[in-house]
Parts: sequence; structure tokens; C-alpha cells
Amino acid sequence: MDSTKGTRVTPMQRIKTMFHRLKQEGRPALIPFITAFDPSLHTTRTLMDVLCGGGADMLELGMPFSDPTADGPIIERAHHRALSSPTTMASLFQMIGQWRTQNTTTPLILMGYANPVLACGMESFFAQAAQHGVDGLILVDVPLEESPPFAALARTHHMALIRLIAPNTEPERLERLLNDADGFVYHVARTGVTGTQLHDKDALTTRLRWVKQRCSLPLVVGFGIKTGHDVAHIARYADGVVVGSALVDIIAQNVDDDGMMKKRIQDKMYELSHALSAQTL
Repeated sequence: MDSTKGTRVTPMQRIKTMFHRLKQEGRPALIPFITAFDPSLHTTRTLMDVLCGGGADMLELGMPFSDPTADGPIIERAHHRALSSPTTMASLFQMIGQWRTQNTTTPLILMGYANPVLACGMESFFAQAAQHGVDGLILVDVPLEESPPFAALARTHHMALIRLIAPNTEPERLERLLNDADGFVYHVARTGVTGTQLHDKDALTTRLRWVKQRCSLPLVVGFGIKTGHDVAHIARYADGVVVGSALVDIIAQNVDDDGMMKKRIQDKMYELSHALSAQTL
């Protein structure tokens, strides 16, 4: 419930409203990613406010998982730090619900693997997620062919099941993914796992232009985007940019110093948001 206006805001509406507002402002979305519970749920809650205060337009929270096969070493270690203490979806949903009482406008996406959803129970997961203010879900190990049960529950609860597109996704499959997409489309910037550097920016630019012509939903790009320079380059061709490993690495380097962790996250967000503010769609 939007406490300022007394009207209910559905998850899908929050995503649409954000992209519509940014289109009016003429700039792409800055979307930071961190792993929930890394190194504690209290830290995650604190950093969500720091990220929003630093210019985040939407948040992505990783769901801890023991075998994060799509993630590189930086985020893989974040999963393991998170799992070193008790983690439950119920406590994550409760924290998100408390955060939602103070932030009713910033879309929040959960990203991870199918196992936590199945362990929670699919219907229970989607019901709790929507009830506590989650707007969308990215499941990196659920292919299109196995996604209908997830997509049906997401739509029942007005959540977006975000589709991932790889640089080598064939045209015919791309069309099928786009036809079944909700919220926005997440284009992986490179083949391989998260965290590694962007290599061939010219090839990526050509690819993003091609996909953008075929995509009616906002196009968001992630994987391997670390610096203000990266963000500024990608933002010329996308509606949103995801930065994950660069922020998670700061958490890892300051895991015993909350004050320094917050300061360095603030500094990184300033670098990224300053680079993004110079771009227009």
C-alpha cells in the first residue's frame, strides 16, 4: 500500500512506473545487485538504503544458494558467506516487508536459482514474495521450456518473471523469449559467468542495437559491468544497467568494518550514478 497516496501499488506497476519516469527524464536505470545475507541480513537491510540513497532506481537481491553455477568467484564467495549463518526465505521476506513500509516506490527483484523457490513451495514463495513487496524474479537455471508453472504463478501475483537473453541466443529463440517476457528483458553482456570483464564492446553494442529493435519491453544489461566507464558505454544502448560484482567485492573487502563498507559503497554508487547521469536514451 502506498502510504502517501492511500492507493495499492502492485509489483508490476512499480516496474512500469519506474521505467516510464526514467524515460521522461531521458536516462537509463541504475540497478545494483548484492547477495542477501552477505554477510548478514542486517547488513543487507542497511545497504539497501545506502544503495537507494546513492541513486539506485531498482534493486536486485541474490538469493543465497550453495551451487551458484552462473556466478563467478566474487559472487560465489558471497553466497558462501551468506550461507555461513542461518538463512531462510521467511526471514528475507520479513525484512523486505519491513523495508517496504519505508520505501514504496523502488522496484525490488530477487535473482537466483530454482532450488530456494522449490524448497519454499512454489505457490507459497510467490504469494509471500508479492505480499512482502517483491516485484520480480530472475531464475537463471530455469529455461523457457520449464518456466510455464513459474510464469503462471508470477502473473497470478502480478510479479514479473524476468527473461534472460544471452549474446548467443538464436533469433528464433529470442523471439519466443520476448513474446513471453514481462517487466523487462535482461540481456547478459557476455558469455560465461558473472564478474568477468567485458571484452568485445563493439560486438555487444551491435547485439544490443539488434535486440532493442525487436524488444517492446525495457532492455536491461548486466554481467561484467563494473566501472563508470562501462556503465556510460552500455547505457547508450539499454534502458537499465546492472552492477553486481563490483559492489559485492567491496562488501567482501570490508566484511569486518561496516563503516568503511558503507562509505566505499556510497563512493562506488556516486561513480556509477554520475557516469549514468551524463547519458540520455
